[in-house]
Amino acid sequence: TEDENGKLTELKVYWKEVLVRRQKLFYDDKKRLIMADWSRFEKGREIPFLRTEYHYYHSTDFQTNN
Repeated sequence: TEDENGKLTELKVYWKEVLVRRQKLFYDDKKRLIMADWSRFEKGREIPFLRTEYHYYHSTDFQTNN
């Protein structure tokens, strides 16, 4: 599934026409991916499975004063 800007917001995985996994994607105001939530489905119930969070840093964040 895509949002109005064409960004992917959801992926669904089916096995034999049954939904088994779903990934929801979340973006910040700069349209950068910040989080992905995976769920699995068992007997029609959605169960949280995995969350990945993305953090963006500037190169200046890693400079040292030597």
